[in-house]
Amino acid sequence: MFPQGDEAIALAFSRHGATRHWLLFHADAAVKQQVRARAEQLLDANGPVQGQLLALQLLRALGAELLPAYLSAALAHPTARLREAGYVQTLVSVDADEAAALTCRALADPSPRLRRAALAALDRGRASLTVAQLLALSRREPGATGAVLSALARFEPFSRVPAALQVLAEQPLAADEATKELRALEQAWAWSRYVPTEAQTAALQQAVAQLHERRPELSFMRP
Repeated sequence: MFPQGDEAIALAFSRHGATRHWLLFHADAAVKQQVRARAEQLLDANGPVQGQLLALQLLRALGAELLPAYLSAALAHPTARLREAGYVQTLVSVDADEAAALTCRALADPSPRLRRAALAALDRGRASLTVAQLLALSRREPGATGAVLSALARFEPFSRVPAALQVLAEQPLAADEATKELRALEQAWAWSRYVPTEAQTAALQQAVAQLHERRPELSFMRP
């Protein structure tokens, strides 16, 4: 006889993904409703974090109508693992503008876990940010400076370097960290296989002048 009641719930919330998938694949409507109700109960009661993480996965697998509301709550949860789950699962179903806004939010999150998830989303093409959006984020959220510089490293050197120099000029990054970033920028510019356009060269010159004016203790040596 196929599992019912508490037995079905226990299998649905197993730590083994194959077990959960097996149950949901073979379960009838009544069992699926039981699982959905239990998942919603865990989330409503702010139950154990692991249980809530599984509940979100189950509600997605079941196509639950209330999933967006629970994901929104997860994005604001004090536990980083739940914020990460909210971010990753929400990205699947939003448009490009919403994905960009969510990714900016994740890059500014105090948890390295969320910042890593945002950078991974950029690497995998699940979200896309422009240089202008990253500069705006740095100005709006100074605490996101490190994550912004990491995101800019995904761009080709002639876009990355002037933008990163602007960030370093505008944000109070520690001198040793800023110097390390400057050496990486110099290397990126030198190793490019292309010749910068006049506009790109002018942008670099302007960014260097701004850096020297605002942070005279720092220097960028163009190759």
